[in-house]
Amino acid sequence: MAPKTNGTPAKVINYLAIRPLLVNVKSHGDTDEQVRERKVAHCEPFMPNKDLESFVTEKNVEATLDELLGHDEYNKDLTDYIVKKAPKTFLTCICIGAEYLKRQACIEILRKADFTDEDLPIRTVMVKDAEDGDEPYEVCPTGSDDPLACFSKWGARLQAEYEEKQWIFLAPTFKERVFSYEFHQNEQMPFVYLPNPNPSGGFFGKVLKLGLHEDHQSLPSFHLKRKPNARYAEVAVKFMSTESNVPNSDVDKFYDREKTTLELMRKLKDDHLIRAIAAYKKGTSRCFIFPWAEGGNLDTFWRNDRSGLDEYLVRWAINQMTGITGGIMKLHAKGTRHGDIKPFNILYFLDDVDEHGRGTLKVADVGLAKVHTEYTKYRDPTTTRVSTERYEPPEMMRYIKREAAIPRVYDSWSLGCVFLEFTVWLLYGETKLRGFHQDLKDSNQEKFYEMKGNSNPRHHVVNKLIKEMEEGFSDSVTFGRLIRLISEHLLVPVHKRMETRILYEEMEDIRRNSQQDSYSGLAGIPRIRPVPNDGPQPPDKHTSKLDNQWRNTPDSEWARILISRLDFNSLRPAVQTGFCDACNSIDFLDDSGDSIDLGRTLQSYKEGSGSCSMCRFLFQCLSSVPTGTSNPIFDELRLSLPHGNNPRVSFYVNPDYKGPAPNHAQLGLPVLPSPGSPQQFALLNEWITLCDNTHKCVVREPYEDCHGKMPTRLIHVGTADDPALHLVDTKHVKTTWKYIALSHCWGRLSKEERFCTYSDNIQDLKRHIPFERLPRTFKDAVRATRALNICYLWIDSLCIIQEDAEDWKVEAVRMEDVFNSAYCTIAASSSSSSLDGFLTNRRERAVIGVNTRKGPLYLADAIDDFRKDVEQGILNTRGWVFQERALSRRTIHFTSTQVYWECGHGMHCETLAHLRNRESELLGDSDFPHYGLQKYKDDSIRLVQYLYRTYSGLNLTHATDRPKAILGLQSRLGDTFQTEAQYGVLSAYFERLLLWQRDQPLPLDSIPYPKGQAAPSWSWMSVMGKINYLDIPFGKVTWTGHVANPFNDHYDKDEVPWDGGLQVVAHKLAIGEDTLKNRIQTDRAYSKMDPKDFICAVVGTSKLTNDDGTTDQFVLLLRFLSPYVYERSGVGILLDIHIQPESFSVFVI
Repeated sequence: MAPKTNGTPAKVINYLAIRPLLVNVKSHGDTDEQVRERKVAHCEPFMPNKDLESFVTEKNVEATLDELLGHDEYNKDLTDYIVKKAPKTFLTCICIGAEYLKRQACIEILRKADFTDEDLPIRTVMVKDAEDGDEPYEVCPTGSDDPLACFSKWGARLQAEYEEKQWIFLAPTFKERVFSYEFHQNEQMPFVYLPNPNPSGGFFGKVLKLGLHEDHQSLPSFHLKRKPNARYAEVAVKFMSTESNVPNSDVDKFYDREKTTLELMRKLKDDHLIRAIAAYKKGTSRCFIFPWAEGGNLDTFWRNDRSGLDEYLVRWAINQMTGITGGIMKLHAKGTRHGDIKPFNILYFLDDVDEHGRGTLKVADVGLAKVHTEYTKYRDPTTTRVSTERYEPPEMMRYIKREAAIPRVYDSWSLGCVFLEFTVWLLYGETKLRGFHQDLKDSNQEKFYEMKGNSNPRHHVVNKLIKEMEEGFSDSVTFGRLIRLISEHLLVPVHKRMETRILYEEMEDIRRNSQQDSYSGLAGIPRIRPVPNDGPQPPDKHTSKLDNQWRNTPDSEWARILISRLDFNSLRPAVQTGFCDACNSIDFLDDSGDSIDLGRTLQSYKEGSGSCSMCRFLFQCLSSVPTGTSNPIFDELRLSLPHGNNPRVSFYVNPDYKGPAPNHAQLGLPVLPSPGSPQQFALLNEWITLCDNTHKCVVREPYEDCHGKMPTRLIHVGTADDPALHLVDTKHVKTTWKYIALSHCWGRLSKEERFCTYSDNIQDLKRHIPFERLPRTFKDAVRATRALNICYLWIDSLCIIQEDAEDWKVEAVRMEDVFNSAYCTIAASSSSSSLDGFLTNRRERAVIGVNTRKGPLYLADAIDDFRKDVEQGILNTRGWVFQERALSRRTIHFTSTQVYWECGHGMHCETLAHLRNRESELLGDSDFPHYGLQKYKDDSIRLVQYLYRTYSGLNLTHATDRPKAILGLQSRLGDTFQTEAQYGVLSAYFERLLLWQRDQPLPLDSIPYPKGQAAPSWSWMSVMGKINYLDIPFGKVTWTGHVANPFNDHYDKDEVPWDGGLQVVAHKLAIGEDTLKNRIQTDRAYSKMDPKDFICAVVGTSKLTNDDGTTDQFVLLLRFLSPYVYERSGVGILLDIHIQPESFSVFVI
């Protein structure tokens, strides 16, 4: 039977034709981790219904059967059967192997058995009492144990494959008349996977944004909106976790109760209560589907909205508070309380906006409805969000202890908290609201009440705020009544608290009167407004394993303040038009994925660069990106967005951008100020001011003992009007404590090229330092110090007398204080020597402005790369700079690309981006090593090992500086841990730090120290090269004490100053040469390793026994120098049988 040829050509149905029609199918380049994430998110491959219908047509089926079976091997009945009764059955057969279909005509067997799609899904069942030679499995329909004879000859492998592949074509459809579903654990959900850079979550699970495919929904009353050019509507899917410390049975209990409450709310159809689309069980998963709130939640609305305070905003806010109260009242009327009212659980929907573009707030997340006390018993203090507890009433402990039943006015207290915050935001703005939260946090009691003895009165910070608002808005009827209602009827003891029925009546009355109230005085109230998309950041967890992932976390409040101090018009490009048709078709506002499909090759952008400015811009940004293929210029390109991988373009909006900005756009500077310009220094001064006022990175007042912390000498830089420079002794001149420290590379300069202080010119420099003779880096440091309005500058080559051993000895031990006490450190991060300077011209940044349907959007070459510009820059490869950065409280990094500000709150870019990286922040800590101790709080030794390991891999011009260049940091570690610290070892962690090893394939080089200054061989400071440490499990080793800790009081030093030697109990080896080489890593190269030439010291013994009865021994390998004197040769793990039992004492130097 030949296929028909009229109309659209017939398509043979095979897997290659099926695959492009599948949603969520794995594409080239997807990692196993990405595939796993999709599986966890219930986003596995499936074929949408309409695609299936349009694909399995009579024409396509005939063409397929012709190819597989031949023209004469089937009739039209088989075609009709496939198209009308069994399209899914047929596609599954194709997926498991067309060859079998051809050879066995299995589809014909299924037709004769009248097996249709109605019989799917099938399942394989093991045959009981199967005899040898029988098939071990049989196929049964779901819900029945009767085997299907039509599958009996397939064989176990094909049966299993059919069972697996059938789910691709069986994705369910969610219908409005059905709320609760129970799916097979292998059933593929009709979700389209969407990137979730920072999925929200709580104790019971997480919420992901997914796409619900349009072919698999029948939900007319929900009015779900499709994204442009997409076949899905965005939904929120809440996954209840079964991996917490809550028993599965209780998770099911909470799921059933939340489902009951959500179904009730669905039926209420209240505008201010969330309507859940569905609840479903799938295997061990318990999930709820909700419409996606495009505007985020109430907290993100407070952060993002930039509206001025006017009558329309006030009336909208009052309407929303009234509506929320009415929704909760309806829940209470049905005998249900919410239990977890907070801004994060009030969602902001933009589906139906008013004439001013404002949407509707809806109460969501009723996971704690009626079950709050049961939920509380499973709380883990390290994972429970503070926000939940912040809004709990003061009698909460009575409910937890079951001393009292939980009344419905529980929710009234939470409403009072939220309405108070709403009112503060409304009247004063987001900055005042965050200040209120900080005041609560500073009191160590972040709730709206405080604990005093046996009572829990309302928090004094809350009382102060209410009083301030009452006095400030006494003339406003609306605000006066609202504030009194909160103060006198909501945030009060439980027996005085207003029920929501009466509260709703009061709010309705306030709402009606607000329509007539006068708001003429509102325009004069100062309110600092944020920029869109500055949502709350995920909590920073304590962990011993710090990730090295960089995150761009826009700090829009900082950005807005900084821009207001600059000439922003000069720092943004003009909007351009006249692009080519292809560039005009790009939707730069599309943030549905992590990239924008450009659909063009790099070659086409190159060819269009002559006539189209957008082609020219994109070619410039994308041409440096390797694609990993042999002909990258001809590959079709995707433009990665900032929340994707390797973005090459940054997107910026104006401060007055209208409406919600794209997720990938932020407030910032597309064009950077010129280096050393007044604009640039204005930005730097604002960074310092904002940090001074909002962070705790520096001491606020001068030191009580100022001179005890000050460097011995400083350079007085003068001013622009009086630019005289001279060196001053701080003990003779009464100085302020503010000074700038310079961190720089000396470079390989001749003595004539250096500008230094020596014993023979110090008196001259105290009188006058000739500015014109300074190298360029020093000149720039002077200019920067003056521009930052600081009078004093510290530069090592000028403030330490060079070639003076005594002065160096004094100043080396003060290096910790020099950088830690500096008001700020300036780092010449891209300068290879003091001759280079750092206020130099930079490569002009590629930038372009475009008009969009929502206003101007600015595109610029993505240059925010702290790791590349700073951490991998020339300055930070130097060993001396490691402790300078760690001990500095704040640093301004001048790089060849842009300037970065680093303090205890992350890294701020000159573009105004805000970067965070947990590993990098160890060194950026303004109170080093406090941040690291928080992260490594369970095993602080790993912090010490990380610091020593990192430092050991850095470069030094003079290898003999290896102990000196970390002296200040080592001193800080000793003070922090209240222990002795010398030679790269802390007494508190003596044994673990003693077991270091080289972290490079080549042997370590011995450092040629001058006589009498050498580091002992057991210290990694005796060699040059990167080190690591033996990975020894915690709590599973016994330290032998065979290597005496020289820092202990009982250590026998014979009343002679310690020279670095160690007293060691050693053993000879009982091991072959090959085994020794395999188990020991030597520090240096040895042509031969005869075990007779070495002995070992057992530092620790494993508490665990190996399978063969042996025990691991963590040892130092020692080599003979002279009678009873040895040096360290390496480290490793031997077995107890490798060590002779006889011991003897030696000395290791």
